[in-house]
Amino acid sequence: MIKYVIVVICAVAVSLAQYPPNRHTPPNFRPGCHSNPPLPSFGRIKRYSQEPNFVYYACDDCYTLRGYTYNQCLRGRWRHPAPYCHRKNACQLRTNRPCHENASCRSYDGGKYTCTCKDGYSGNGKNSLFNGKCATYVGEIKVNGCGKNCEPFMTNGMVSPLPRTDHFDFAYIYCLPGYTADEVIVFCLFGRWQENVLCKPMTCTVPSAPQNGTVSPSGGLINFGKSVMYSCRSSTMLIGAEVAICKENGEFDLPPPHCLYLEEERMLEGSG
Repeated sequence: MIKYVIVVICAVAVSLAQYPPNRHTPPNFRPGCHSNPPLPSFGRIKRYSQEPNFVYYACDDCYTLRGYTYNQCLRGRWRHPAPYCHRKNACQLRTNRPCHENASCRSYDGGKYTCTCKDGYSGNGKNSLFNGKCATYVGEIKVNGCGKNCEPFMTNGMVSPLPRTDHFDFAYIYCLPGYTADEVIVFCLFGRWQENVLCKPMTCTVPSAPQNGTVSPSGGLINFGKSVMYSCRSSTMLIGAEVAICKENGEFDLPPPHCLYLEEERMLEGSG
């Protein structure tokens, strides 16, 4: 009986020497081969077939399998070499794409990639929902995604820099002569200026009517390029300009006139 136990122990020891433990091989696997199945780098044994001496391969999450998907132990040897686990092309990921829908993707070795926004859009082109697990972004450091650029021109003015103003960027307002804007710097976000960008006409304050006369329009403000008209009452004469125009600097081109009674006017003529 003791001899029988010793023989069994020796047989187990020989078996373990022939088939060393492997993290991919279950303890109850007893292939007819003299070695464990060959394994790919970044890969593993996915499952063992119910059929004798068959194994099936799988690659890690960021890799795709190239070569035989299975192997068979035949006549004491594995029939095929280990397959190859190839790093996935970041731009060809079918789910959780790395680039924004308005961007093109370019991949490089080692799972690296860049994104380029299409014309009329700006940003780094990245998909903000991408988890980055199987790819590394190596492009410019900008705001994520691709936002629509803002229009560079506006009524009576434009913004700089030209020819376009990028999404998530600042610009300066330049109004045409005779116009002004409440804001000097504006912010572009998804194709719209966040400030109320308007180049409004410069205004002039309408002067008071001359004594014994009137001005039209009376009071308030008038826009650049508009004019006021003066008139005098009967028995008086207008001395000066009848019309004054609001200039681009917010002042009138001519001073207000005077309304003099005819007797005063004759006295002025006599004194002259």
